[in-house]
Amino acid sequence: MSTFIQNNAPLTNQFENELVTKQQKRDDARERILKIALNAFANKGFDGVSTTELAKAAGVTQPLIHYHFKSKKSLWQTIVRNSFATLNEEFIQPSKRAPARNMHHRAELMIESFVRFIAQRTEFAKLMVSEGTQGSARMEWMVEELLMPCMQELKLVYQEGVQAGVLVDMPVSHLVGIVLGAASQFFTMSPLMASLFEVDTADSAVVATYTASVSAMLKKALIQPVV
Repeated sequence: MSTFIQNNAPLTNQFENELVTKQQKRDDARERILKIALNAFANKGFDGVSTTELAKAAGVTQPLIHYHFKSKKSLWQTIVRNSFATLNEEFIQPSKRAPARNMHHRAELMIESFVRFIAQRTEFAKLMVSEGTQGSARMEWMVEELLMPCMQELKLVYQEGVQAGVLVDMPVSHLVGIVLGAASQFFTMSPLMASLFEVDTADSAVVATYTASVSAMLKKALIQPVV
């Protein structure tokens, strides 16, 4: 038996390598689909995107999209979950770990970090705007599944800052509207900015100037002056 296995080892290795290669190709295709779909859903909304269009853009067959994600709705939900996971990895958790001299300094760091996050991940804001203006069942799913847990934590953190005399007291709905609107509107309206002002909102120098201006404005609006 051992001789048979030994003699057929090259065939076995070849078969295993082919399986690995096929799996890698499937994984690569899945990531390509996710990347294309994120951009498409963010810029066109759920109803403006078809799986046929996504398959063509990703260079895959339409059945492969359904193999990985079952339906367009399932693909969209994966995109949204991934976006919130990115928010957690790149903003929420780093904000908790960031060294701060005091609560005023921590509030400043959090504002700067969130504004940078939105500038770097404009698709996140576009997804919020796309679904938030429609009042769909998808929006309700996003609220229940992802936004409510974030809002509960935000309320606790913000109220702590208010009670400490660091943050201006206001309804959390106003806070979210002010911060998300100021941080994202410039980027979500990039075609208008380009047409009206000939400004490329993806230009690194423009992004740096805008984020610095918005961060300074939000600090003045939200943080109590140090006495």
